[in-house]
Amino acid sequence: MSITILRADALALPLADESVDLVVTSPPYWSLRAYQDNGEAYEGQIGSESTAAEFIDNLIAVTRELVRVLKPSGSIFVNLGDKMADKSLMLLPERYRIRAVDELGLIARAVVIWSKPNGLPASVTDRVRRSHEDWVHLTKQPRYFSAVDEIRLPHKSEPGREGVGALGGQNGSDAREADRA
Repeated sequence: MSITILRADALALPLADESVDLVVTSPPYWSLRAYQDNGEAYEGQIGSESTAAEFIDNLIAVTRELVRVLKPSGSIFVNLGDKMADKSLMLLPERYRIRAVDELGLIARAVVIWSKPNGLPASVTDRVRRSHEDWVHLTKQPRYFSAVDEIRLPHKSEPGREGVGALGGQNGSDAREADRA
């Protein structure tokens, strides 16, 4: 297997149309992080926009380019954090997902919760600590390449819950039925 690392503008990837199987990305959080190279921030990088709307606009523009290079059977996974403003979550991951579906025609296959039980402590005292981030799984088509069984971990029963499926049915029957929907 050979590996090629490309360093390029995410808005103009030097890749052929429909040539990529998988995209995994974690863009900088809006107005919270600035990635640097040798101590200097990248000019015009995502996350440095003046408004949250501009930030989402730029993420959608990048995602449009990702869609161009993604194979029909491919997947995009995006890790996107949120931010507080005026004591309220800004719902940036949700705003991004809705626009990716509505404007780019992508299918939101799942929102995977990345639980961070040992994350950084929060200095706020008027809300619970947020201890997760969202990963959204986007595809171009309802049927896509998946090798879930290769990464699946064996189920560990909790005392008193043996034989109860994810949705409450005996031996997981409800979960299997819901999976078919």
